Amino acid sequence: MDTVIGGVRFDRRKKEEIMQELEERLSKDKTTRVFTPNPLIVQRAKRDPRLANALARADVSLADGVGILLGARLSGAPLPHRIAGIDLAEEVVTLAERKGLRLFLLGGKPGVADDAARVLWKRYPDLNICGACHGYFEEEDSQYLASYIAEKRPDILFVCLGSPRQEIFVAEHLEKTGARLGIGLGGTFDVWSGRVRRAPRFFRKAGLEWLWRMMREPRRLAGIPHLIAFLLASLLQRRKKSVKMHSSR
Repeated sequence: MDTVIGGVRFDRRKKEEIMQELEERLSKDKTTRVFTPNPLIVQRAKRDPRLANALARADVSLADGVGILLGARLSGAPLPHRIAGIDLAEEVVTLAERKGLRLFLLGGKPGVADDAARVLWKRYPDLNICGACHGYFEEEDSQYLASYIAEKRPDILFVCLGSPRQEIFVAEHLEKTGARLGIGLGGTFDVWSGRVRRAPRFFRKAGLEWLWRMMREPRRLAGIPHLIAFLLASLLQRRKKSVKMHSSR
């Protein structure tokens, strides 16, 4: 059973189980959307119907971060673990190389996706990256871009446009690109390209990757009020659920 926090569904399965489903869906030509909402995205979806609709179309929704885990615990429906989007992406890359699937990279500043592709080629020599494109395009060009991607015949599309652009693009245009699997991955290309250093393993294992990011990017501190609002809303969700259960007895 999935966990729902602030109206957004989160998958409770382990990474291995999710990867098995993705492989099966790819083999059956089923279109699959994967998102990694954080607390700020959940809060934004409450006032952005288009983002909320995009998130509702997710086939897999990952708890990528300790904020979601804490919110789930406060809501009374704890999640067993977090699955970082970049970790799942690397599993998908391994699958793509093994199965000979075609991968397209979309997003980041000009040159970032190309650099990420070069790094992936060094690590996965047999990986078929059929194209890469930066994320600096106007929304009215989304249809044209989807058609351009379709010409490259991708099986998998990684999208790093930031939220809500990446969720909306995957939700509304994935079929037009011809890709069977679309994943919104935030700043993953920046990490792969070497422009941003990922938190050391110690921070990741301790659930402190968020602290590392804030130390490296102080601008993220502006999101703290939204995080507090998310946690309070999660606690209120639990209380409402408790009141409803008592009133139904």
